[in-house]
Order: sequence, then structure tokens, then C-alpha cells
Amino acid sequence: MTTTRQGRVGPRAWRLAAATALAVALLPQTGAAGATDPDGGLLRAVALTAEHLTDPLGIDTATPRLSWLDSSNVNGAAQTAYEVAVSTAARGSGTVWESGKVDSARSYDVGYAGPPLRSRTRYRWTVRVWDNRGHASPWSRSAWFETAFLDPAAFQGAWIGRRAAAGETTPNPLLRKEFPLHGGITSARAYVSGLGFHQLYVNGHRIGDHVLDPAFTNYDRTVDYVTYDVTADVRAGRNAVGVGLGNGWYAGNADHFSVPEAVPWQPARPELKFQLTVRYADGSSAQVVSDTGWVTADGPTTADDVQSETYDARLVRPGWTSPGYAANGWTPAVTVPAPTGVLRAQSIPPVRRTATTRPVAATEPRSGVTVYDFGTTTSGWARITMLGASGTSVRIRYAERLNPDGTAEDENGQTDVYTLRGGGPETYEPSWGWKGYRYVQVSAAAAPPRILSARGVAVHTALASTGDFHSSSALFDTMHDAMRRTILNNQYSFGTDTPVYEKGGWTADNRLIAIAAMSNFDMQAYTEKWMRDFTDDQYPDGSLPLIVPSPATCTTAPFPVCADWHVTEPVWESADILMHTYLYTYYGDLWSVRRDYGTMAAWLNKVESEISTTGYLYQGFTFGDWSVPTNSVAPSSQLIGSMFVHESAAELARLATLLGEAAGARHYQQLADAVRTAVTSRFYDPARHVFRDPPGTAPEPGGYSQTANLLGLAFGLAPARDRRAIVANLVADVAAKGNHLATGANGSQWILPVLTEAGYGDLAYQIATNPTYPGWGHWFEQCGATTMWEAWECDTARSHDHAFMGTIDDWFFTHLAGIQPTGPAFRTIRVKPYPVGDLTTASADQTTPLGRVSSSWRRSGHTFDLTVRIPVGATAQIHVPAAEPASVRTHGGATFTGTQDCCAVYTVRSGTYAFQSTM
Repeated sequence: MTTTRQGRVGPRAWRLAAATALAVALLPQTGAAGATDPDGGLLRAVALTAEHLTDPLGIDTATPRLSWLDSSNVNGAAQTAYEVAVSTAARGSGTVWESGKVDSARSYDVGYAGPPLRSRTRYRWTVRVWDNRGHASPWSRSAWFETAFLDPAAFQGAWIGRRAAAGETTPNPLLRKEFPLHGGITSARAYVSGLGFHQLYVNGHRIGDHVLDPAFTNYDRTVDYVTYDVTADVRAGRNAVGVGLGNGWYAGNADHFSVPEAVPWQPARPELKFQLTVRYADGSSAQVVSDTGWVTADGPTTADDVQSETYDARLVRPGWTSPGYAANGWTPAVTVPAPTGVLRAQSIPPVRRTATTRPVAATEPRSGVTVYDFGTTTSGWARITMLGASGTSVRIRYAERLNPDGTAEDENGQTDVYTLRGGGPETYEPSWGWKGYRYVQVSAAAAPPRILSARGVAVHTALASTGDFHSSSALFDTMHDAMRRTILNNQYSFGTDTPVYEKGGWTADNRLIAIAAMSNFDMQAYTEKWMRDFTDDQYPDGSLPLIVPSPATCTTAPFPVCADWHVTEPVWESADILMHTYLYTYYGDLWSVRRDYGTMAAWLNKVESEISTTGYLYQGFTFGDWSVPTNSVAPSSQLIGSMFVHESAAELARLATLLGEAAGARHYQQLADAVRTAVTSRFYDPARHVFRDPPGTAPEPGGYSQTANLLGLAFGLAPARDRRAIVANLVADVAAKGNHLATGANGSQWILPVLTEAGYGDLAYQIATNPTYPGWGHWFEQCGATTMWEAWECDTARSHDHAFMGTIDDWFFTHLAGIQPTGPAFRTIRVKPYPVGDLTTASADQTTPLGRVSSSWRRSGHTFDLTVRIPVGATAQIHVPAAEPASVRTHGGATFTGTQDCCAVYTVRSGTYAFQSTM
């Protein structure tokens, strides 16, 4: 949604690159006067990453992508060349590869091009760069990456588990192995895939701070393993390794999918594949692998899934992970059928505990029941410390809402049961799933324990924070914080819709939050993994699931689409194409586009085969706008589905062009044109200037749909000559509804940007702040929201932790602060802030593949002050609100290039620039 094409807001940002290039040619080629220069203007390479991760332990790509940021204190600095050097970490080894000086401005996704890398080897690398004055920087601080198994077949060890009769339900297994090591250990790595989830222990110590490893994948196609550095945990003499297993998505939770018996990898039981490699100073090594020499026993977790857990502390086996433990009663592990998926090194940040919070209140709605209120909706679990008699069973219920009597609602089975061992204080937190909650209820049927403490533990994929927003509006800042929280609450190795209910990777949910997520967090490696999940889940006929990862296209929800697994649903499944557009726009990620082009093309070809006989209009089921308010007229599935087919085809045509797929580009553009013609012919009324469902085809024929008209404008379907009239009708409808939106998830993403760019920024501000139903202001001023919700209603919104309608956060970054990428990876940028309503300040910053970009403005009376920062390697057009260009004063060396939409426009290279104008 970060570019304008014929006045259209859409995701294809690179369309503005050509317009920017002419202005860039007017810029001086060296640093501008007025910039501070304590380093003599020296360009430096910092923040090195490999495969978009900092010092990754255990990657399995033979040609890792190397990236860095260029840092300079001089305005106008640019990289003109680089040199990369890679060496092995092994003692006595020298340089593995030197790129030599490469004349290029590229500083991200520079592919390793040296001799073949070795598996299970650490490589160090460094880079130096040349600036646009011909000066070379010093070599950067070295970074490293360590390979795991470049050939997955080299991962030794059998898949092992605990023997059980068919259909028998058994507690979660513990597996252990003792082994000797001699002195002179220089390194030790454990490679572990424990399905569904695993916990690793060495010599009595829990290894790492990861939880819920490995990532959820389609286990028939891909199985992730995780690398752990255990050098400090092993020792000369006797050693012991222990692994606890949970069911996770592999051995449980089939009811989360459409037809439980059709989940291809089930029935399954927890199982383990393990290899420990220990290296010695003399060059020798030792291996410990999973085999029938391991022993196994039942653990204290007697039942679990990703929603709940039953744990009996009386069954804990003290010392089972330490050497010398007497494993009486343990039985030999057995080999089990291996999952059919290809082993891959986990390529995303791990799930971690990220924060611990105290309750803000505690109540006792009835005897033996205590309810803790943690103040904000979060996801993860609680850590409860208690004192009670052995055998006492404690129920720990998690909920986003309370019943009228003050007890926690029973939301989708989010209840753990803990049985005390007795004899002193004991602390419990679950291991094998997660919950969404604000309230935690602790209760016991008889002789309740004394609760010594209760803490909330926030848990999610540890995505790095790379952006933020602030303004003079406390309401907007609250909404922004809520959206950040909601995004994180739904990240568990893939993006979920809600941490309470499906916990599913609903495709449109992730598409809708992409701009906000990529503005706030480092999403590149994470999103690349999710796009690979699409390929894994695709059916031979090109069909895609509605939930990814998933073994089937359907869900438990009773929708018509569930009658047929092999269906297309373009509103949701278009995420496969549109997410690649966002990856390219925000990260310059053409690698993923190339890798997944066949998946995208196969899906769109299937769609085309279905609509080619219907006049190029989609005729099937869609989930439509979803979560529409009561004042809404929702577009039909035919209308909204056809619009998303058009957008998918237009975007794939552009992606094909980028890849040099000329035939594909022509074909998909022709498809987009055919659908556009069909949509405007069937659904656009040129006399009334509205997109609508014709009489007799919709529940409310002839009614005005904000979403249909917003998508017509946003997707470039509106005739250029009619855009102003279409916008005028939209404005009239908003006003007639009391300055309210009338949109669900898909329309709400566009209403504020479309109105703002059409000159109705103050109306967008009124919609955003309106405290009455429906809208964001209503959530936070009337409903008491602390996160984004699934529906606009206070009382009937099922999920209170649903990010897909929090897209107001897009507007904060792209319009209030005004930061919009107009070329891949922010190579070109437009900064066009909109001082709307009674806002007096707004600022945003985000880290791009080139570095940090920021925009901060303040207005007082008629004076407007704007400060921007542009990263090295980027150029930007700065649009300064001004009554007259002559009123603008600049600092930093900006070049005036004209006026547009009541703004004075300047073009700048990298650096920091200040502007002051009279509005």
C-alpha cells in the first residue's frame, strides 16, 4: 500500500522508482555542506548478518546471503564498491574466499561465491566498502555463521521413541543416554529434531533459552532441526544427555485441522533424531547419535496439546538428565518410522520467553478460586509458585474475558492441571503449548494450595524490534503499542490468527498485517520460512490451503468451502503472491520470489482455469470482507473474489518481469486485464460512480459497499477519469454514517490511506479517533481493549488478540509519519507526512536493509518542522507541507524539485535533513 499509481494506493512500490530517478540525477555527487563529520566522513560497514540472522548457529544453505549496513556521518554518502573476505574458524586455516573489490552499491543479499562450504563448520567473515569519494573503509568487525548439515542425509542417528501399543495413550516420553568423553574438548554441537516439541538437557542442565522447538512445518515435506552449542556443558569423563518430548502439532492437535483422520503424518507419537558432535584439540572427534542404546521412560506430563497440559509432579524423576542416574525401570528406545519430510536447519529466530509480568489485581470470586488480572492481553503462560499437600490437583485456566460472576471464561480448553508433589514450595509453568490470556484462574476442588506468587510469562518468536511510532495523540500511541503486542502475541514459528482458538496460519490474516509487521519488526527470515510452507502445502493441482502450514485446505469451521478440499479462495490464498510483493518491497527479496515463482504460478493457473469459462469472474466461495460491522454492506464473493484475482495477476506479472520471465509477465498481465474488464463491466456503475453488486446478486442489492469501492480504488480497477467521483461517494457514505467506517478486515486496511491520499486526511483522522461503534477508537475508549480484536463489537468479538484489523498501524507509518518505500529495500523512499486533525507531532523510524529511515515532524500554529534521516544507499523525495515553496528553509543540502499537492518537494541522498515551513 505504499505507492500511488494513477492516484491509487497499492503494494507495488517500485512503480515510483522511475519517477524518482529523474530527481536523483539533479543531486550533487558528494557529501553536502552542513553535515557533521567527526569521522572524516568515512563510510563503515556495520551490523553484519548471514541469511538475515546475526551470527547464525546452524544454517544449511551452501551459498549464504551476506548483508551489512553502511554507516556515515556525512550527508550524501554512498557505497560504490565492496570487498568480502570469508575464512574458516578452524585453527591454522586461512582465507576461504575473497570477493575482491566489486564495483557495486549493493549491501544486502551478497551471495557467497567461494569454494564449497563444509558442513558443521564455523566461518568468519568481514567486509570493507568504498564511498563515492573513492575512500576505502577499514575492514568491519568480523561476524560468523556456522553450517549444520549441507546434505541432510549426513545427519546421523535413527528416529527413536517409546514402545506403545496401537491406540494406547501414554505420557510424554523422556529419553536419555550416557557416554564418555576425554579431555581437550574444543567444541560440541547438538543437532536435535524432537517432534512435536523437544527440550534438551546435558549433564543436568537445560540447554538454551528456546521453547517450543522445532518450528511447525508440514512434516510430510519438511522437518526442522535445531543446533545447540553445548561446548560449555560437556566435560571429560561421564556425560549424560536427556531429551523430553511433547506432542505439539506432530503427535496431537489433529482436531485443529479439517478432518483429523486425514492429517497425513498422523497417527504419530513423539519421536527424536539426535546427533552430538564433539571435537578435540588433537583434531579427532566423537559422535553420540540416537539409537536403541538410549533408554526411555514416561515423564510427568501425562497429556498435552498446544492448548493444555496435565502434569503430575509426583512423577518427576530427579536427576534423570545427569550422569550416574540409576535408570531402573527404564526401557530401551525403539526405532520408529521417520517422518517423510526433508530435514532442514531451522532458519528463523527461536520462540523464547520475552517478559515476565506481575498481576495488577487478584480476586476470589468464590472459595478456592483465585483470578489474577495481568492488565493486558498477552500470550504465553503463567508461572505459579504454590505450597500444598501431595496429590492436590490444581486447575489453571487462561482467558481473555471474565464470566459475570468474576470467574475466567472457559475459552477453547485453555486449562492446565497440575498435581502437587508436596513437601515444600513448587513452581509450575507448562512446556508444550501456549495460551492467550489476560486472566489466569487458579483453583482446586479441595484443600487448595497457598499461592506464593503468580507471574505472567510472555512467549513468542523473538523477532527483533526494528521500528516504532510516536505522536501527540495518546490514543494513537496506545493503538500502536496494542498492534505491536498483538503481532507478537501471534508469532509461534508462524503467524497465527489467535493464540486462543485455531492458532492457525490463516493466510489473509498474515497478509493483512504484513506492512505493520515489517514496519515494526525484522520479518524477513521469518516470512521466507512461511512462504516455503506454502510450497510444502500446495496440492498437485495448484490448490493452496487457507491455513499455512497445514496438511489440508479446510478447517473445522463449518464454511461451504469445507465441502471440497481442492478449492481456490482468492481473498485468502492471494497471500502467496502478495506476501512476496511485500518481501520484495520492504527487503528487496528477489531470492524468495525466484524460489517460489512456480508455486505462485501454479496457484494462479488453477484460478485462471476456473474463471476462463465464467467470463473471467470468480464464481466460488470466499470469506469476503470478514468481521464486517452492522452498518456495512459487504461485497459478494463474486465481486471481492474477482478483485483479488485481478490484484494477484497484476502483481505476479510484475514479479515475473523482475525475474526476467517475459512470457509469464505477458500472460499474467493479460489475465489481469481480462479480469479488470470483466469486473468493471459487471460491477462498476459509471453513471453513479460506484462499484456494487447488481440487483439480485447480493443480500442488499444496490447498497453502498465501502469495501468494494476502496478495493476498486486501491487495486487500480477504478477508471482514472472517475476516481474523484468515486472518492466523493466514499466520503459521502462515511459522513452519512457519522464519520464511521463500514468495513471488515479487508476494507479497513485501505480506508485511511485512500482517504488521506485523496485529500481527506482530516476525515481519516475522524474515522480513526471516533469513539463510537464501529472503529478503532471504539475499541480503546469504550471496550477497554489492550490489543486488536477480531470484530468491532465490544461484547461479541470472539478473539481479543487478533491482529488483522489493526492495520491502522500501517497508516501511522506510511501516512502520518509519511515513510513509504518506492523502490525495493527502500532504495528509493518517499517521505510525505500528513499533519491531520489536531495532531501536533508524529514520528516514526524503521530499520531497512540499507539502514535506519526516520521522519519526525512538529507543528505549532502555522509553522511546520520536519526532520528526516535517510540511510546510506537510498535516495528520497521529501514532501514538505507548505503554503508557498519560498517559505521553506532547509538544512542539510536538499535539492528543490517542484511542488505537488500543497507540498514543496525536495530530493535528497543519504543523511539527516531538516525543513521548516509555513503552512
